[in-house]
Amino acid sequence: NTAYTLSPNNTSNTGCAFYDSDRKLLNYYQYNLVGGSSNMVSADNAVWCRFTYMLNKIDATQFEEGAVATSYEEYGYLDSSQIKKNAEDITILKANTPTGLRVVIPNTMYTCKDHCLSLYFENIMYKSLKDDGDLRFTLGNRTSRLQQLLFTEAKTQNMQIYLDKACNRIQTKQISCVTVDPTLNKNKTINLLCIGDSFTDIGRYCIELKNLLTADGANVTLVGTCGNGNFLAEGLSGGRVTNSFLDASQGAARIVKVTGAKVAPSTGYPGQRYKDSNGNEWTIRSSKINADGTGIMAVTKLNGCVEANFNSFPASGTLTKTSSGPGDATINYSNPIKAYFNPFIDPTSGELDIKSYLTRWGQPTPNIIVIQFTFNDISPTITDSGLKTIVSNYIKGVEHIHTNLPDCKIVLSVEPYGAINKDYNWNLRKERVLTWVEMLMKTFESDTYSSYVKIAPSYACVDLINGYSSSTVKPSARYDGITEIATGDGVHPSTGMLEIADCIYPCITYLLQ
Repeated sequence: NTAYTLSPNNTSNTGCAFYDSDRKLLNYYQYNLVGGSSNMVSADNAVWCRFTYMLNKIDATQFEEGAVATSYEEYGYLDSSQIKKNAEDITILKANTPTGLRVVIPNTMYTCKDHCLSLYFENIMYKSLKDDGDLRFTLGNRTSRLQQLLFTEAKTQNMQIYLDKACNRIQTKQISCVTVDPTLNKNKTINLLCIGDSFTDIGRYCIELKNLLTADGANVTLVGTCGNGNFLAEGLSGGRVTNSFLDASQGAARIVKVTGAKVAPSTGYPGQRYKDSNGNEWTIRSSKINADGTGIMAVTKLNGCVEANFNSFPASGTLTKTSSGPGDATINYSNPIKAYFNPFIDPTSGELDIKSYLTRWGQPTPNIIVIQFTFNDISPTITDSGLKTIVSNYIKGVEHIHTNLPDCKIVLSVEPYGAINKDYNWNLRKERVLTWVEMLMKTFESDTYSSYVKIAPSYACVDLINGYSSSTVKPSARYDGITEIATGDGVHPSTGMLEIADCIYPCITYLLQ
């Protein structure tokens, strides 16, 4: 609870972070202002702080205790007698303290017979930038940066993972590697519901899961009210586990009856937009159109919708499309019923009710549900208490599903951190995600949940270099052209979406058996 000042703040992207005695992040300040000074206050149990500044400005920068900037004092060195710290702190400063370098991956991994699953070393090591380590697996085939798990026999094997640093053994982790036979999926009926954020809204891993299971001879139905004609799911771009599944915080909606429809509007981000007879524009969030053209749709607004928005919504009439993409140019509707943007919230009670969702939208009962949220829930600066809250949210969702659909199995898929060569505070996000994965493991690998919940470590299986979009660039006169990866947004992988499916697929196959 001490005030500090960073001055002069004459560049963007400065920051200051405060940590406890174990160097766990407590609070963080990020500045993009130019001119003047920046003030911050440390957390109540802060012991360490770290501030970041542009190197070309560092000789004019001052970080000091107090809420008022003082005149600049040139950088210098103090001997230990001048440092106002106790002996314990000085010992910590001088000691070669542990780095925390370790492997983070579920204690049970699932693979499918004759189907390769790759684990990328960089993805699964909890480490700082300087703490590089060497990984060795006792099963599979190693390349320079990944381990290929490809087995020709369905069986369970113990696999050792050795983590070394500078010829010293840092960690030995034993996991159970379960290889299942996907041919046993033949003739099974699989109703698959994928719930998630933009990764699910895009739909590519959902489609690939269906392709993999169908190739085994299974009869697969994708469950959901969102999609683009090629797939169905429940995906919300920018969504989190709370507003996409657990609560009504995303806003209000109206469910309307539809007649004479031929092509259902696509609902992938940003969704098809339609105007009512009063000229008000709406987004179609969910739809269920039958072969005879009848059905229902959820009409709402994408970026927050309140009840007052519907004060003048006509009780019946025609919706006219104002955007491009799949969907009839006009749609006849009637009988608006109060509902919510989140389709899992019961319109009457305003509470999470997955059975009500299935009945209301005429969906088959899923026997497999995939839940995949990570990027929007876990920021690079989220605290441990924030991560624990997300785990509690997952517990709430998982237990609700199990209570209402006791025969349904659940896969919790953890998304990758984004392309490694994009500026998304990548290392700090990775540290936070891996800390969260350890919390998930402690909870859902326990006897309470392990019979019907599996963790799919999709973060471990996506190529952070080649799994994203690419383009050809000419970095200098010495090269005609080089393919650079992650020229897109760096968040949503391209081929990496298929690698996510590679990780979820054996978890589903195991749960079905």
